[in-house]
Amino acid sequence: MIWIIISLILNIANHNLTAQEFDFDDDDENKVNQDRFTIPLDLKISLREAYQINPERHIETGLNLYKIFDYTQNGLRLRIEGTAHYNGAYQLEGDDQAVIDEHQIEWVPREFFLSYNWQSWTFLVGKKIKVLGKTDFLSPLDIISPKDNTKLLFATPEESRVGQDLLSADYTKGSANLWIGMSLNHAYDRLPISGHPYGGPAGQYPDREITEGKEEYYGKFSWTKEQLEWSIISAHSHIRSPLALTKDNGHKRSLGYHYPKYDILGLGLTQVWNPILLKLELGFSPEFPDVSLDNSEIIKEEVLFVTTGIDWNHDQYGNLMIESSVNQSITGGQSQEILTNTSRSVISWSGDFWNDNGNISLILMTIDSSKNRIGRCQFKYRPRDNLELQLSTTLIAMEDPKITFQKNWENFDRIEASVNWVFSFAKP
Repeated sequence: MIWIIISLILNIANHNLTAQEFDFDDDDENKVNQDRFTIPLDLKISLREAYQINPERHIETGLNLYKIFDYTQNGLRLRIEGTAHYNGAYQLEGDDQAVIDEHQIEWVPREFFLSYNWQSWTFLVGKKIKVLGKTDFLSPLDIISPKDNTKLLFATPEESRVGQDLLSADYTKGSANLWIGMSLNHAYDRLPISGHPYGGPAGQYPDREITEGKEEYYGKFSWTKEQLEWSIISAHSHIRSPLALTKDNGHKRSLGYHYPKYDILGLGLTQVWNPILLKLELGFSPEFPDVSLDNSEIIKEEVLFVTTGIDWNHDQYGNLMIESSVNQSITGGQSQEILTNTSRSVISWSGDFWNDNGNISLILMTIDSSKNRIGRCQFKYRPRDNLELQLSTTLIAMEDPKITFQKNWENFDRIEASVNWVFSFAKP
């Protein structure tokens, strides 16, 4: 709430910033201009209403604030990024008091790091959103930063990721780059509590168990030559989304969330042939975790990950993106295949109109089968550089889900409208 008050006070002194300039997805640790002195504070305010179609209910009614503070001088950089939410839908719909207390007002710190650039090196400590893969939707190598699943499928790009606590070093020489990092206290995906519309049954509070130590290690080497970029990635990491196990405690059964470790070795390739971008990601884990057939223990299997993609960008016809991924167990048959032997495909198109002030985008995703579909249509219009109006609808069909709880997604069809203002308080 303090961030909301501060933001509204600072709003008095704001000057405009275009939506294109407000970049929440900056992941370049080397973008440090040592010759400029700035104390930038950027803010996005969003009024949002989301209404679930069947069963009918308000799912989001309130105010969202996205803040970025990014200070650089003499190679030193301090970046703080976070989101604050007020959602009155829980109280409006009479949800459990525990849900109201936990989710009605939230402040989520997403990045809070200090980095130093020295010659070809960049050193970093703190909470950082770090992306290793190159595909946009289905990267098997995007394993460091947790996701925010409290809004399930409906998080905006600013809301979808949470930073990881990192110590890292980055070295660049010519067209080659080496990045190494470690985490001594890893973060995992944010989940809604029991009783939440997207959570488990009310009164069910699973135990969270991490039994293999908290330390993690990562590395990436990449090299670019003309239009080709390739990278090798290695990691010793926990899974970010938990595996749920049931335990028999005599007279009752309990549920536990587990975050086992695994090793992965990956290869990424991108090739540009204007106006086409080809993408390929391969990964192999000798001990990738899944749940046993009787739901009582963790099984680790050899798993191969493959994602392919193609982007086509055209000035007149818009942008088309197609991606497909497969997780294939080599030693299969021993687990429930929650994380192994899965496949997903995404096709996305977006185009601008009305002198680039309007945009429409369409996304269709399939999960394991063409019978399991998620479709989304979104319309945006900017009457002014710092003002955006947005309307979207999402329809879900899960006719043959592999995981039981995914059948509930069919109840989450919704219509959403929002008004977004973008401001900057940068002082060069």
